[in-house]
Amino acid sequence: MTLKTSKRRFSERTERLFMALYGAAVIGTGLLALLFPLAAGVSLGLVLGAALLTFGLVTMLGGVATGKTNWVDVLRGALAVLVAAAAFMTPLAATATLVWLTGAWLLVSGCWMLVVAFNRPAKRTWLLALAMLDICLGLLLLLLDPLVAVGYAAILLAVSLVMRGTYILVLALSGAPRP
Repeated sequence: MTLKTSKRRFSERTERLFMALYGAAVIGTGLLALLFPLAAGVSLGLVLGAALLTFGLVTMLGGVATGKTNWVDVLRGALAVLVAAAAFMTPLAATATLVWLTGAWLLVSGCWMLVVAFNRPAKRTWLLALAMLDICLGLLLLLLDPLVAVGYAAILLAVSLVMRGTYILVLALSGAPRP
């Protein structure tokens, strides 16, 4: 065995170990979200707040950094900072708003797919099925109590994380190449 082969094997084992740890961490995060859906909802609201705060500050900085003040960027950044403050003060409400917007998007998307389905006979069955799924999920998210909708969203996120983590873990343990 040459030194090069030995290094490659060590590198492959190390990569698999890190993939396995990553998969286990994703599964753990999913299980935590499943056990504590309300906390997962609050966390999502706080992440939204952090993202908006970062965007707002960077946008405002960009609006004044060029020498000539771009008031559109300054005002847009200030609005993002204000919305971030609201998200930090009421993170669950921020998450409920995201869930509501997702429901509205699914409803509109499903209705649009219905129109497309009737214009494409070759793929009509799949498009109709997907359209009905989107419409039903959209209505569910729009009509449920906001806290219940946040709980459902947290559970769906948790299931997605557990499945994704399991996939990564199986890849790591099987020695399959990383996707």
